[in-house]
Amino acid sequence: MVLHTSSRMPGEPQTSRTCPSIPRPPQFPTSCMRKTQEQSWNREEYIAPIPEAERGDMILAYHAQLNSVDDEVRIKAAKAWSKWEMATSKLFVDPAHIAAAEKDDWAKRHIPTIVVQGRYDVVCPMATAYDLKKVFPELELHIVPDAGHSSREPATLKLLMQATDRMALLDI
Repeated sequence: MVLHTSSRMPGEPQTSRTCPSIPRPPQFPTSCMRKTQEQSWNREEYIAPIPEAERGDMILAYHAQLNSVDDEVRIKAAKAWSKWEMATSKLFVDPAHIAAAEKDDWAKRHIPTIVVQGRYDVVCPMATAYDLKKVFPELELHIVPDAGHSSREPATLKLLMQATDRMALLDI
């Protein structure tokens, strides 16, 4: 997996230094998604961890649940979110992947992560990558001394290609 610091994992806090996210529709998931994916995911299971009063903004509500100080609350939300994501992000859903999210240790496994960050990136400042490294010490952080935000800068592109080649060899 190759991450740009503009990406944010579910449950990652949005800070003032995090890149702004793309505006989302007021209803999440969208009605179109509900119609096209209703066979592959259980809406009730997705909304169950969220108190009814907080369901107006599911992203914000999941953010709160995934950052709860209560381990049980976090794990319940992580399982529901992961199952929803696995059921809706692929055209052909693998039930085994969805079932794997039920295991308590599934979310705790190491996720190989490489971040390639341009030193002069003004869109997603280097401080964002550093902050992510502090809370996710397993990630491999590469600072490109002569690059900005674009993935097409020569040194950035080279590191992204190397990271992609390494990830292709992983058995995950």
